[in-house]
Amino acid sequence: MKYSLNLLKQYINVDDAVKELANKLTRKSCEIEQIDSRVLPDELVIGYVTKVEQHPDADKLLVCQVDCGSHGTFQVITGGENVREGAFVPNALPGCYLPSIDLKIGERKMRWVDSNGMICAKEELGIMEDTDKHWIWIMNDDCDDLTQEDKGKPVKEKYPRLENHILDVDNKTLTHRPDLTGYFGVAMELNAIYQSLDDSAKIIFNKAQNVSQDMMNLNILEHLQQATSSTRKIHAKTENLRSYVLVELNDIVVKESSFFTRVMLRDIEWQPINNWVDFSNIFMNLSSQPVHFFDADKVKGDIVVRQAEPDEKFTDLNDDEHVLTSNDIVIADQEKIIALAWIYGANNSGVDQNTKNILVEIANFDPVHVRKTALRLALRTDASMRYEKNINPLFTLHCLLLLMDQVQYNKPDLGEVTFAGLDFYIDPSITTSPKTISLHQDQLIQTIWGDGNTEKYLATIQKVLEGLGFRITQNDQQSTVTVPYWRGPGDINIPEDVFEEVARIHGYENIAPLPLTNDVQTTPFPIDIQVIRTIEHSFAHLCGYDQMETYPWADQKLMGELHDHQKNEEWLYQDLLTLKNALSPETKHLRDSMIYNLFSYAAKNSKFFDKFKLFDIGKVWSKKHEKNEELYGVPGQPNHEKWQWGAVLFQKKQTDWSHDLVLKAKSHLGQMFASLWLNGKVEYVPTDKTQFHPKKQGTIIYNRQPIGFLGQLHPLLLSKHKMEQNSQLVYMQIDIDMIIHRYNKKKNKAGSNYETLQDQIVQRDLCFVIDQEKTFGEVIHAVKSVKEVTSLRIFDLYQGEHLPQGKKSIALSMKIVGDGNMTTEQINQIMDKAIEKAQKTGAELRK
Repeated sequence: MKYSLNLLKQYINVDDAVKELANKLTRKSCEIEQIDSRVLPDELVIGYVTKVEQHPDADKLLVCQVDCGSHGTFQVITGGENVREGAFVPNALPGCYLPSIDLKIGERKMRWVDSNGMICAKEELGIMEDTDKHWIWIMNDDCDDLTQEDKGKPVKEKYPRLENHILDVDNKTLTHRPDLTGYFGVAMELNAIYQSLDDSAKIIFNKAQNVSQDMMNLNILEHLQQATSSTRKIHAKTENLRSYVLVELNDIVVKESSFFTRVMLRDIEWQPINNWVDFSNIFMNLSSQPVHFFDADKVKGDIVVRQAEPDEKFTDLNDDEHVLTSNDIVIADQEKIIALAWIYGANNSGVDQNTKNILVEIANFDPVHVRKTALRLALRTDASMRYEKNINPLFTLHCLLLLMDQVQYNKPDLGEVTFAGLDFYIDPSITTSPKTISLHQDQLIQTIWGDGNTEKYLATIQKVLEGLGFRITQNDQQSTVTVPYWRGPGDINIPEDVFEEVARIHGYENIAPLPLTNDVQTTPFPIDIQVIRTIEHSFAHLCGYDQMETYPWADQKLMGELHDHQKNEEWLYQDLLTLKNALSPETKHLRDSMIYNLFSYAAKNSKFFDKFKLFDIGKVWSKKHEKNEELYGVPGQPNHEKWQWGAVLFQKKQTDWSHDLVLKAKSHLGQMFASLWLNGKVEYVPTDKTQFHPKKQGTIIYNRQPIGFLGQLHPLLLSKHKMEQNSQLVYMQIDIDMIIHRYNKKKNKAGSNYETLQDQIVQRDLCFVIDQEKTFGEVIHAVKSVKEVTSLRIFDLYQGEHLPQGKKSIALSMKIVGDGNMTTEQINQIMDKAIEKAQKTGAELRK
């Protein structure tokens, strides 16, 4: 979901920095993941092309004389094939910086001819239109109000609407808030936030508050009953229809939307179609209520809402045919299906260039049925997403007033229309009056503030609730709160829901913490929790990782990219568990590895950070049946579910070998093993997974038992996900169940490895040379097997000059701990013992 601040200004305009506004929404309403801004520089001015000539030494370049008013006339060379004399163009003067393409414009020669500035295309300004064409922007083709007086004006001064900020919202935070899928609901949130902070002076335009008051004062059923009746009627033949408004509009004209409407849609990643379809999409974003337009002349008779017949066929607007079931809700006329209830329209009744009269559908259906149909047919649309969140059926009726208001507002795009009448339906079982909740304000105050001083907080409560559109009626100590129509039926139902509204808008950070009223007794952790807590402590506190918690399902496309491509493609489906009621068709499989979601978040974080370390602990699932009597105690027990730890390390640039992330990952794993008192032999056996770097991947072996994997992701895969090819992303995973089993064996046998001030600690370095095709694991294990060597650190790996052909070297730093009486001769004996053990593996001491 994306919030366009230009579009939001139709309901509220706040004079505040966009980052501050986004921060307030994140803390109090919904999480803003990213801010995308289109800011035009002052040096981008309106120019007028007075002359166009062919470049004398380049067939595809044109030399233009551009009159920029008071700035003067500039000679600019362009490759835009559509430039012409008499055109108004956006001209970047020398010194102008264009943030959308990260380019500073200067004076330069192009094929020995001076060029002073740049005539810009829309894409170069961050306007995502005509991106498939190498055109410059001829401004007078889109804007009919340009005159000679505009020459030299900054583009943003003439058209301030071209600057915009887009807030990218985490959809998960909107799950129970259908009102926040529309800008009207967001405007009411901002109204309450700034009112509660005593920052109402920053609200310079507030249509939302007036609309909300009118909505709460209006008897919508009485208003609908008094309206002109339509010649067409609504026939509800299913209990899954909750409310429906049918409006007839005649004498419409279908044409291309205006330039600024198209830009508005592009900003929130919608594709412009025509003025009426674009209007329906804008209205849905503004109100959160989907609307659909039928070509009235293609619809035969009345509108019938019913369940589909088994195996009934439906062809959508994209000409794709679908086979329906009796669980699907359809809208039909007297002959055919004309829409699949708030998922898709049919190709037999859509609006096209010949449409003159339309039927407007503002409807509300059972959200469960809509969701199930959308998932089964893989047709999850923006409309179905909003219905799944359970829009209030009474708000659907009120949206008729919002719609007619928007028709007037968009008259430049839509033209004059004739209202021919309407019909409406509401399920008789639905209470038509707004929901009310009784509560005691002293209980609210005691719950939030823990204070019996009621008068102190009454003003805050009233300011918050009225700002959100609630109504409060006070009767002695009991209050009656009226819930606004635009809030979902499952949103506000009990007094505690109202308490939460007050607390979040007032700000949890403004509520003083209270001590616990009961004693809390310590309960020892079971073995599995002890292991998980130790791993968390090792990586979060000792190694500096950030812990995250991801969903147990993963994106199917990402699974396909990250699984081992040497295996059969059917592996992706045969060995994964499938959810019966997935959130979306793309996330229907439970993960069998932690890599998918960690990789996804690594790709996102790489845009903002040069380096980071993340880990997650969770369960993974697969259909594989593994015999592991040692782990499970029962031979052949299905290995459906297990705990797994996964981590990623990212670094944008590697300056030298010491910053190699694979080495760092190995040292972090060593720290984890030490924290768990696991002192066995650790090896890394090379693997050949295609999605990883061919020379930097391997299975982690502990005492001859595979327990995990470590590898650096392939540069081509990083590039595909918009990470720099020369950056490093290392992934490692450990099967925690295997660790728990070994920890359980060792937990009573572990000795103390603590060092004290009385210990004699000696550091010594050794360097060994081995054959290039061998791994360093045997050398490391051999040196670690010396009893007096308590820890070992790799500080150098080398291959190249000054070494024999086919050789490589490893440098190790050993820690030797004595009792304080160890002599130099004894230390040298330990060193000799380490060298001897290493030489038995085929290594030679480098001199």
